[in-house]
Amino acid sequence: MSVESHEQNVSRIPESDRFLEMLALWAEFGLSIPVTLTFHGLRASGMMIGTAAYFSKLSVYMKSTANLSGEGALSMKATVDSIFDGIASDAKTARENETLEKALENQSYPAFIHLDDAAFFTADGLCTMNQSSILWRCRISEVVGFSLGAMRPGQDPHRRG
Repeated sequence: MSVESHEQNVSRIPESDRFLEMLALWAEFGLSIPVTLTFHGLRASGMMIGTAAYFSKLSVYMKSTANLSGEGALSMKATVDSIFDGIASDAKTARENETLEKALENQSYPAFIHLDDAAFFTADGLCTMNQSSILWRCRISEVVGFSLGAMRPGQDPHRRG
């Protein structure tokens, strides 16, 4: 294969998977889907959620775990609340003004995928992080493969049937 023909083939490789983009778009409209994503040799598994749900949950998480004290703590908490709540509100408003059919027609796919209750696994299926309520965000173009259904910590990845 010549260098030119190789470069032409490489230029036809899509930056991200259109089907995965469509699933992420469905999540933007409220359909939560269990999914396992492969990226950089690792797997992330959990429930796919939309941007508004992700940032709403992130806001709640930040409010419950932020340990700010001293001068300016209240103003810092208010700023954090305002940022995450504002992003969630903007995302919700953007989708309220559009139908799923129109979004598909316009190909207005999200650039990021969001998981709730995420678990992370090595290539051989070992769970590297087992903590409940982990939120995770990844650029869709970084995902190299996926499957529908979520892996859970403690499952034997090599067991069939």
